[in-house]
Amino acid sequence: MVTAAGLARNPASGCGTVRRRFPEVVRVAAVSERADVAPAAEPAVVELAVGGMTCASCAARVQARLNKLDGVTATVNLATERAWVTTARPVQDLLGAVEAAGYSAAMVVPAAGGGDSGTATDEAAVQRLRRRLILA
Repeated sequence: MVTAAGLARNPASGCGTVRRRFPEVVRVAAVSERADVAPAAEPAVVELAVGGMTCASCAARVQARLNKLDGVTATVNLATERAWVTTARPVQDLLGAVEAAGYSAAMVVPAAGGGDSGTATDEAAVQRLRRRLILA
């Protein structure tokens, strides 16, 4: 069964998958062509740590919720529990959208300091993922 939103649900299990539809391409006036619109802030890439995802449907649900926001392009990775979002919107809007979908979210702040801090973060992530693999 496919709903109007493009979500295919298996009636037996209740699991769903997202089917993406590609809308027709419509020319939109550029911001510089419109006098009534102020130029938007420069888009930035924001990394979010998303908690509570247990399957691919969860990751798809979070990604769909983020991509519904205007001016947002999001990619969610289930294995690393991260979402990379390109947007000019405030981070609080992104966090609110993820939490409204039923998952926890926090902005990943790069560690200040030398170049080795990234390595320590990577090693901690590897340890966490290794632990999850062993327990699975």
